[in-house]
Amino acid sequence: MNEPITFYREWLPLDKKEFRILAMLAEQGGSFSGNYSDICRYLGVTPQNNNRQTLRAAVESLAAAGFIS
Repeated sequence: MNEPITFYREWLPLDKKEFRILAMLAEQGGSFSGNYSDICRYLGVTPQNNNRQTLRAAVESLAAAGFIS
């Protein structure tokens, strides 16, 4: 469980939410199977509508910037 996770210098200026999503994906081997409620639970936040919308916006921002596809 204490395996190293790869972080990239380009991630440092990102918003905290975006950084946590990229770190989660790095830990999961580059992909995640689930919905926004599952991501909330993984990140330790309640799966309320406002948290899911915030995550959705962060994922869309990462996709637009080319960090994820």
